[in-house]
Amino acid sequence: MSKESIISKILTTISDQAVDFCAILESLALVRHGDSLGKMQFDHYQRQEKRLSDRSKRDNQREKQRESKRRLQIYISRLKQDGLIERTKENKILLTPKGSTKLKELKSKPSNQGFGIIKSSNVIIISFDIPEEDRKSRNWLREVLKFLEFKLVHQSTWVGKTKIPEKLVERLEEKGILKYIKIFEVTKTGTLKELN
Repeated sequence: MSKESIISKILTTISDQAVDFCAILESLALVRHGDSLGKMQFDHYQRQEKRLSDRSKRDNQREKQRESKRRLQIYISRLKQDGLIERTKENKILLTPKGSTKLKELKSKPSNQGFGIIKSSNVIIISFDIPEEDRKSRNWLREVLKFLEFKLVHQSTWVGKTKIPEKLVERLEEKGILKYIKIFEVTKTGTLKELN
């Protein structure tokens, strides 16, 4: 055990004893005429338990803060190793060009759009013919379909067993491309049912 840790333990022990001594003095100060020794001891122990409980809560809070800080430091270290961030001479953290590109990728991913994957027992077929001038929306839709685990089976025709989220239909409408998309469901009887 190092010298510093021994000193720390000694000071902590003294600090704890001082608190207990103060608690005893507080108990004596709060004694009302006619209180029994048992009542005084009971009050003293109640206050002592509350102090210990409060101290334990503070210690737990500090430990959570330390753990959060440690996790953040690990993330920052990994981002730095991956070349996504860098530290300046003034000890500021900045995005590198590679970090900026990664951020753009992450923001454009469909997983950030709130589309959940809900499996279907039926096969869903999606076919679209989005005009060339709306290439950005077409590429976005392809990424969404990949995220939803659909497979490309023919030019602009995708097949999967994932239900189409209502939020996706709303986004397609907002982007003005729903009119170029056909969604079909193959039912259990083997018939093709158009969903939109």
